[in-house]
Amino acid sequence: MNSFLAILFSAFSFWQTANPTLLLTIENIQEVKGNIMVSVRNEKGENLKYYSAKITQKPSQEFKITLPKNGKYTLAVFHDVNGNKKLDTGFFGQPVEPYGFSNNARETFSEPELKDQLFTVEGNRKMSIEVK
Repeated sequence: MNSFLAILFSAFSFWQTANPTLLLTIENIQEVKGNIMVSVRNEKGENLKYYSAKITQKPSQEFKITLPKNGKYTLAVFHDVNGNKKLDTGFFGQPVEPYGFSNNARETFSEPELKDQLFTVEGNRKMSIEVK
């Protein structure tokens, strides 16, 4: 009986420490070229990790992102159509490549407020972001 409890506790401990996974679907992809660039940020908006993945299909594509731990996060995403690994902007600084934020938060002339982008992860989660 003691060995059974030890095995059960060990399995539970492993499950608790495993990094959560976010299955992210990027919607509204218009062209099958370039990369999707994803910035994973903490609840304060600080960058934690960057992901880059080649676009292989449209109008949507899934990406698997491993997060550091359960908690609150935000995501900023853009479709790097020309593959130069940066968000291209126009004369007044407005993005000229498709972009989006977690919770599909949008603002007209600036990045949406952090509170509108926050989402909570407890274990594995699915999410979709539409790039425009």
